[in-house]
Amino acid sequence: MKLNNHALSTLLELVAEGHTLGDACKKINVSYNAVYRKARLDDKFREALAQARSQGKPSFKASTIDRSRESFLRRLRGYEVTETTQTFDGEGKLLTTTTTTRHVPADPRLLLRCAKYIFNEDETPPQDLPCIVFNCAPRPDTSFSETQNPN
Repeated sequence: MKLNNHALSTLLELVAEGHTLGDACKKINVSYNAVYRKARLDDKFREALAQARSQGKPSFKASTIDRSRESFLRRLRGYEVTETTQTFDGEGKLLTTTTTTRHVPADPRLLLRCAKYIFNEDETPPQDLPCIVFNCAPRPDTSFSETQNPN
């Protein structure tokens, strides 16, 4: 698609819905570089793009949280994986196709780390555990502070 007014308005709508600029460019078949060049040269479009991004941030954050929660729960419960193996002869012709389904069990280390926070509401989980599952605010990073520096 050519970078015309219709394409630009569609792009802005997609970004306002929470899509990244790269995803929006792919959906309307426009080069990311062309949009970047347009934003760099046209102040009006740059402002419209910034406004669309600010509108899209809450929905993008919500979808990211949903995907993160989904992935986290999938690891806690275990899941099925379908694997397909193809065998070819010396000439490159397909001989056999084998499809197997295997079960990936739940991650016991993740389960043990989470159990402590699920059953004890007084503690907050560390930052590397998704706090969205536990409905708590992430802890501030205390890995380094100036008071700990001996120099």
